Amino acid sequence: MKEKSYTQLSLILDHLFIPSKTLASAIHVDASMVSRWRSNKRKLNNKSEHYSNIINFILYWDERV
Repeated sequence: MKEKSYTQLSLILDHLFIPSKTLASAIHVDASMVSRWRSNKRKLNNKSEHYSNIINFILYWDERV
């Protein structure tokens, strides 16, 4: 059986109980894009146009919790 690997984004979203759909809606992307980032089928790095939006959303979400 293949072991599931987790991206840093996936671990953070799971730890903070942030649904992928919520993040997708907040940064104006399709939920399938977040799914691809989480599964590492699409790379997310600091040069991505969405990177700072994701960081800002996570920081805002963490303050709310």
